[in-house]
Amino acid sequence: MLLSVFLAHVLEGAAQQGMDETAALQAAREMGYRGVECAMGQLTPERIARLQACGLQAVSVYAVHELGHQTADENRRQVQAHLDAAQAVGAKRVLCVPGFARQGEDMNALRQVIIGPLREMVAQAGERGITVGVEDYDLTASPCAGCDGVMALLNAVPGLECVFDTGNFAYMLEDAEAAYRRLRPWVRHVHLKDRRRDAAFGAPGSALADVGGKLMYPSPIGEGEVPVERLVKQLARDGYEGFLSVEHFGAADQMTAMRLSAAHLRDWLGNRLPG
Repeated sequence: MLLSVFLAHVLEGAAQQGMDETAALQAAREMGYRGVECAMGQLTPERIARLQACGLQAVSVYAVHELGHQTADENRRQVQAHLDAAQAVGAKRVLCVPGFARQGEDMNALRQVIIGPLREMVAQAGERGITVGVEDYDLTASPCAGCDGVMALLNAVPGLECVFDTGNFAYMLEDAEAAYRRLRPWVRHVHLKDRRRDAAFGAPGSALADVGGKLMYPSPIGEGEVPVERLVKQLARDGYEGFLSVEHFGAADQMTAMRLSAAHLRDWLGNRLPG
């Protein structure tokens, strides 16, 4: 197992602390992070060079698509750009956020529309040695919100993988451990996310209401109410070998949140994480 963190957190942490980007990347490496999750638009040649100089690997590249509301040509163009970005930085996997339902749109009908473009994306990615994943997205307008939404796409698209996000099931008021048991055959990558019901670590505007209307706030891993410790220990027992990507968008102090998250994970996993 290896730790990674969202590049957006490192960049935001640098701005919050008045650090330059290289110093923030070096600090992340010293905390024990070996990789970063990158948004497609973040990958300039200069930034790729800085990542490499700091010993950080690009683990995955994520992008939001609109597979159900665009022409086939536009879908292919965006998929090509997404895969090109991953290949340029040496990432072996991509996360596809396939789009969102519009007001009044039937979700099952939308899923049927996006299945074809997703199958095509998986095939094209495979030719490049890249895998494609979808996650349990924390928005009811997402066709892969909650366990049932993710499984509907996984069952319909051979080769599609699950990016298991530990914190997003809380949005749907679902049990993350039960969801993992159902999704385990498809889990190939993991986003570690915790949630709090108070704003102790949250920046202004960071609250997200769950489907029951109760507010959730960002949290370092191990400082919230999601059973992340049990989940990562179960992953270890199941033989998961890959990156655990720490995620806490909206943290008021990203560098502190990154440090706390890494420390808790080292306590939980011990020698399963490299020194």
